[in-house]
Amino acid sequence: MVDINIDKIYCIAIPERKKYITNLLFNYFRFPESKIIFLDPFLKNKLNLDFLINNNILDPNHCLNKGEIACYLSHYNVLNHFYNSNSTMALILEDDLQKKDKNVYLKLNNILNNLPPSFDIIHISRYYSYCKDDIPYNSFLNKSFLSLSTQSLIISKKGSKKILKNILPIKIPIDHYIAKLCIKKKLNCYSSKKNLFFQKRTNNGPFKSRLNHYDKVLPVCLNRKRKSCKKY
Repeated sequence: MVDINIDKIYCIAIPERKKYITNLLFNYFRFPESKIIFLDPFLKNKLNLDFLINNNILDPNHCLNKGEIACYLSHYNVLNHFYNSNSTMALILEDDLQKKDKNVYLKLNNILNNLPPSFDIIHISRYYSYCKDDIPYNSFLNKSFLSLSTQSLIISKKGSKKILKNILPIKIPIDHYIAKLCIKKKLNCYSSKKNLFFQKRTNNGPFKSRLNHYDKVLPVCLNRKRKSCKKY
């Protein structure tokens, strides 16, 4: 069994992907089962948008689909759980990881053994980024200005506190919200120099997605004129 130098590993897994990701984490990556926590995710087909808006959880002028809202709420749930735990650092994973690198834990440990003392969040995989604004920190990490993706993140206790401070009401996707904090220098953000995990995306089935990350060289480098549904 692999020893990962981190307190807890959270995995956000919807029911139709639970068997896949459990097998991947335990049998393929061989992560220690004692460190992995599966929290029940929010499901897009069970969301009550009127309830969320009336309780100031969802901004009435939001620009998200139900899947993005469910993802946001699931990450909010994980961050709350981690912040109220005794753990000082956590790895957060989503349920669409690819079978790409069996020895990814060795690269993870390289990062975990060389962390910036003041980091809040580290993107282990990123799909869109202001790559030209990266500042090298060490052999494994860059200080990053903006990175988009919540598929795999390392987060510190103080980082979770900063993210949770103004996380509601929901207005934009969770990765855009985190990016906004990075841009405004309210969050001390780093990223892995090379993606450690990759998204499993298909045209149909449980990994069907409108995102086409799987056919791009990652990260896709953006310029600062790019706009989301809400300005940063």
